[in-house]
Amino acid sequence: MTEAIKPLTPKAQRTREALLSAGKNTIGVHGVSNANVMEICETAKIGRTSFYTYFDSIDKLVSEIAEAAAKGLKQQFDDMHQDHPRGLERLEACLDMILTVAIQQPETALLITALADTSGDIRQMIETEIDAELSADKICASKRHILTPYLFTTTIALSRAIASGGLPADLTPELVKAMMHACR
Repeated sequence: MTEAIKPLTPKAQRTREALLSAGKNTIGVHGVSNANVMEICETAKIGRTSFYTYFDSIDKLVSEIAEAAAKGLKQQFDDMHQDHPRGLERLEACLDMILTVAIQQPETALLITALADTSGDIRQMIETEIDAELSADKICASKRHILTPYLFTTTIALSRAIASGGLPADLTPELVKAMMHACR
């Protein structure tokens, strides 16, 4: 018999959200491998033992953050492209959208890029989207096995560089054009 999960009280929900927010921040700044319970709890201003009330381990927290980030990014893709046919034009818009997130929401971009390095969810979702767009183009379909990992890796690296201030945001249109040049 499975035990019913009780809904969280408003205070417990705020505590859990504070831990998730602190986890996102820590992962975005330091990467997944350097995220630890102590720093997350200090950032959230919550005692360490409270962490384990809401998450069994740091891996569970990271997994939940990665899943939510992947769903959010996928939803942005879907919302943006629901009326457009698959192909290179849509791919270009997707790549531009990811780099625009790096400009407008650098914390989110740093989180996504950190998770993309370690989370299969984020990597698979982005690569699946890229591959689907390439597959819709007759010329690119045959070289998508090369283009998909190239575009994924390049987009993540550029997004990280823009979000961290290593590349000027005004280069985004030229960067997207350079990536798309590989598809032609």
